[in-house]
Amino acid sequence: MKSNQKSKLLTSCYPLHSINLLFMSTKNFHASHAITAIAKTLLSAKNFVFLILFFSVSQLQAQITSTAAGGDWGTGTTWVGNIAPTASDNVVIATTAGNSVTGANTGTSYACASLTINSGATLDMQRPLTVSGVTSITGTITFGSTSGTARAMLFTGNVTLNSGAVWTEPASGNGVNNTYSFAGNFTNNATTFNALGTGTHTFSGAAKALNGSTVTSIRSVAITGTYTNSGTLTVTTALTGAGGLTNGATGILNLGGTATITTLTATASGNKVSYTAGNQTCKVTTYDTLVLAGSGTKTFATTPTVNAVLSMEGTAIVTVTTGVVTYGAAAKLQYNTATARTASLEEWISPFLATGGIVIKNTGAITTPGVVQIGNNTSVPLNISSGAILTPGANLITLHGDFINAGTLTSGSGGITIAGTTAVQSIAGFTTTGTVSMTKTAGTATLTGNVNGAAFTINGTGGTLNLGAGLTHTFTGVWTRTAGTVLGGSSILKLGSSVTNTAGTFTAGTGTVEYYASGVQTVPDLSYYNLTLSGTSAKTLPAAAMTITGNLALNGTASATAGGILTIAGNVTLSSGTAFDAASYTHLIGGNWTNNGGIFTPGTSTITFNSSSAGQAIDGTAASQTFNNIDISKTGQTLTVAGSTTSLTVKDLTITAGTFNVGTATAVSLSGNWSNSGSFTAGSGTVSFTGASAQTLSGTTTYNNLTISGAGGVTATSDITVNGILNLANSNPSTSKGLLEMTNSYTNYPGTLVTDYLDSHILNMGASATTTGTGDVTGTVKRLTIVANTSYTFGHQYTNDFAECRNDAFSAGSIHCVRQQCAWP
Repeated sequence: MKSNQKSKLLTSCYPLHSINLLFMSTKNFHASHAITAIAKTLLSAKNFVFLILFFSVSQLQAQITSTAAGGDWGTGTTWVGNIAPTASDNVVIATTAGNSVTGANTGTSYACASLTINSGATLDMQRPLTVSGVTSITGTITFGSTSGTARAMLFTGNVTLNSGAVWTEPASGNGVNNTYSFAGNFTNNATTFNALGTGTHTFSGAAKALNGSTVTSIRSVAITGTYTNSGTLTVTTALTGAGGLTNGATGILNLGGTATITTLTATASGNKVSYTAGNQTCKVTTYDTLVLAGSGTKTFATTPTVNAVLSMEGTAIVTVTTGVVTYGAAAKLQYNTATARTASLEEWISPFLATGGIVIKNTGAITTPGVVQIGNNTSVPLNISSGAILTPGANLITLHGDFINAGTLTSGSGGITIAGTTAVQSIAGFTTTGTVSMTKTAGTATLTGNVNGAAFTINGTGGTLNLGAGLTHTFTGVWTRTAGTVLGGSSILKLGSSVTNTAGTFTAGTGTVEYYASGVQTVPDLSYYNLTLSGTSAKTLPAAAMTITGNLALNGTASATAGGILTIAGNVTLSSGTAFDAASYTHLIGGNWTNNGGIFTPGTSTITFNSSSAGQAIDGTAASQTFNNIDISKTGQTLTVAGSTTSLTVKDLTITAGTFNVGTATAVSLSGNWSNSGSFTAGSGTVSFTGASAQTLSGTTTYNNLTISGAGGVTATSDITVNGILNLANSNPSTSKGLLEMTNSYTNYPGTLVTDYLDSHILNMGASATTTGTGDVTGTVKRLTIVANTSYTFGHQYTNDFAECRNDAFSAGSIHCVRQQCAWP
């Protein structure tokens, strides 16, 4: 038959209006209109075959939408068009306002091609349900049962729970044993997801995904297909199945029961698998991040591998039946628990070589499982977070990498060893009652926090320990120096016992070494920057010259006696209760001398103040200070008496260079000689010569008050000036010599008997100068100012025989009293 003949036959049998009515009897009125239009087109084109094809499609893809009133799924009045859906229909649940669609007819199973639950709509499914296509839920779906019989819920296509969705499976009663099967992707962005039933949820699709922003928490999951989890999947009872589950890079898998799934792949960087219950048998596989939490024992039959993080949490412990935990190259072990625990050698293996190191987190104190080593000539860190505590007890910890400590490390007798060859190693502060050792054979370890320990041992040939900046390290035991280098940095090293100083190098930096023992303590011969002697007993200084490039301080009730020349570039400070004996040496001081109430025994020493770059002071709280000899050798600089010191007693005082300023001193007493090659600032004080033997005054000097009370008198070999009171407080030492003798410079004239005394040294009396006392001046006295009608006393008992007062031909207006010896022809 020809095609045009077939067309005529069709139209003669089924007029167009009849075809239209035929389609109207289908379950989708709107679809029938569309197909009628298509049919007209096809008929006009005389294409009978295409008409039949579109007719069939319209029958298979009908969309059935629930009414506002809802009702039972199997009842026509529940649906727009009054026709209940079949397995080939796309179902839309649009029932709102407190109404719902309910699948509860006894003996009935429900099915549809796809299922959509609109926002605000509700489906209450109490019978078996099969969705052969896509499921999209924005409203609410609840599952139950009309009896205690388990119902099977089968979703063949993808299931998407959108924001706003509510998925509820009963926790008890009818429907608690329902089973759920999924063959497509499962995306969970639901507002509420409560899968509380005991039935198994089976995922059977191939290369499918579990994802979404909402936690998918299910009691029992069976994977019979292959799924990748990119969201959060919590399985509280059992993860089973002969399929495979891959935890994607963003995947979180929480396992609260057993894990007997055939294949669990958890290697993606960033994914996490957690075992969260009590005693659990765990899957032996390779993990990126593995969390062992909850309580009880987590048992692995053989060695699991952790590539990123193993986190021990709760009170859980790990047991590997054969082997121990294996770590990837960059992995780390962390303890994140609020409960105190002793770590296990199953997870804290030694040496721990993974470069992520060991992290102590949270507030539970962690005790090491025994003697442990972290790293092996590689930089593997130990990190204690804020608030966390590590308590090694009697177990030694050996560090080959960094130690970061924002919490607390309280070590018992085990001690800490800093070892290895790591080039740059950073060690935070800690406390141990054991030995702190440095055994590095290469590289430098730098302390970044205060370290407290018992013995301090340096025995690392080629290694260096830097004490860091601004820290205080205290050791109660012996400092043993066998090999290696210690850099003082700018820190304080406090030593409470003896020093075994056999080898190694100590470089002081700008730090301080403090010997603080309560017993007798020997100070080794080292080059110190700052040296502090404290405690309650004597410190034995080296029997050799010693250089201190910073300061020397005595604190507490410590005492010390110099065993050789001390060269101190900085300050000397004697605290109240201390004692220092300078012995017989010449000590060089570059800073201030501060005596705050200590006892200074000068012996026969000389204290030389020698800084030419800065002023210096003799000061402190001591009102009076006594020295043997003082030598001021300060080119261009000044030594000043300051603080509370008002009285200075010296044997010999030498101003080699620079200036001596009496400052606060109202009294400077000398029992020996005065030598001034520099400058002297007299202030308002008095300089007294008190020696029992003859004393010498050399160098041109101007005094405020000058007192001579020593029985041997003073011989001046240079001009001097007194602007205040010249007190000749003792009687003349002989009948031919005054208490102050101004010596002469003799000039002999050949061939004559005349000796000219005009070059004699002069005592210059200032404008307001006065004299007192019973002694006399021998030599030339020059009154710098003569005031009319004023009487002057020159203090010389021999003026009638040896003195002539006249106008000085060389200084108009002044008067010289010149001692002369005349020889006549």
